[in-house]
Amino acid sequence: MIQCQKNKVEEKILTVRVSQAQYKKIQDLAYIRSMNVTEYIRQTAVGNRIKPTVIEYPKEQTTIDDYNSNNDTN
Repeated sequence: MIQCQKNKVEEKILTVRVSQAQYKKIQDLAYIRSMNVTEYIRQTAVGNRIKPTVIEYPKEQTTIDDYNSNNDTN
């Protein structure tokens, strides 16, 4: 009788503590790269380069205060 042995990969679990602000930043960076937090951390931790992402913000933004001040003059 021949027995087949499966190549079993042992996985390790890491626990990392970060502040709320750090977690939010990691979460945002993962999101804009279409990754989940776990995959983003795994890729960056082992030295894989993640394509830089440029976030462009609108040059002009209208706020509620701008809207209210425009309505007060009318």
